[in-house]
Amino acid sequence: MSKIPGVNHLDAVRALQKAGFSIARQGKHIVMSNGTRILTIPRHNPVNAFTLGGIVRDAGLTVEQFRDLLRNKRGHSEFSRVTMGGLWEEISMSIYILL
Repeated sequence: MSKIPGVNHLDAVRALQKAGFSIARQGKHIVMSNGTRILTIPRHNPVNAFTLGGIVRDAGLTVEQFRDLLRNKRGHSEFSRVTMGGLWEEISMSIYILL
């Protein structure tokens, strides 16, 4: 398992939002949920690497998946791009068949 460097808490929150989590409440810690899992992210800059590793594990992600979400700051993860690309091809094919 590769290591996760210390990350700004806002970057961690954005990455987890791309993974399907939403902010439930905020205070000294940010609580996020995806309906089945609840995560608590401390407002520290940077978030300790060991703490972040536990959060990633609790989110059901691998370190590599989390790193991909962190790297791709402008859009969705590569996983969702592949899914959306396939969906777009299906829609295009359906329109072509109808014409």
